[in-house]
Amino acid sequence: MRKYFNVIPNGKQTRPIIINILTEAAKVKDHPPDLINIAIEELVKSRCELPSFRVLDELTDQIRRAVNQDLFQLVFSRLSSEQIHSFNEFHKKH
Repeated sequence: MRKYFNVIPNGKQTRPIIINILTEAAKVKDHPPDLINIAIEELVKSRCELPSFRVLDELTDQIRRAVNQDLFQLVFSRLSSEQIHSFNEFHKKH
């Protein structure tokens, strides 16, 4: 079937494709079901065999966390010392 429909089998060839799709999607979306739906849609368009839901769910969680961490680090690196101090003081009071 794979050969007939020219589908890339799930595995080593599709893993980088999935990671790239999820990484790009996680830059603009945060809700895991949205990310999974985007991955499925793009994998189908790319003629890739779909991985199990568990694999998609775990990759989505890992990649979403990494993208969010990078975003938080970027924002934090742009804060001034005064802003950081003000933020810390605010959280001490609340």
